[in-house]
Amino acid sequence: GRIPQHLPATLTKIDLCHNQLSGPIPRTISQELNSLQSLILHHNQLENDDDGDIQSTTTGGNGALPTLLAMIPSLQQIEVHDNQLTGIISSEFCL
Repeated sequence: GRIPQHLPATLTKIDLCHNQLSGPIPRTISQELNSLQSLILHHNQLENDDDGDIQSTTTGGNGALPTLLAMIPSLQQIEVHDNQLTGIISSEFCL
């Protein structure tokens, strides 16, 4: 399966680890979930967005994130290891 494109805007935590999810991390997460504090997606089959509109970045050499996730002011935790994501870490994720 895939991560749903639209989730309740009041979510503060998403934990979908070990769910055999595939496809990219939806950009709507960064656009609609301004209260999100924790995004846990490890041990799935998530892949880079091939659209080209989102720059992907790597965490620990084994996971990519849309740089738009860095724009969520409340986001404190991101776990995406053990997926099929590739890329480099963007400075957008530095404090």
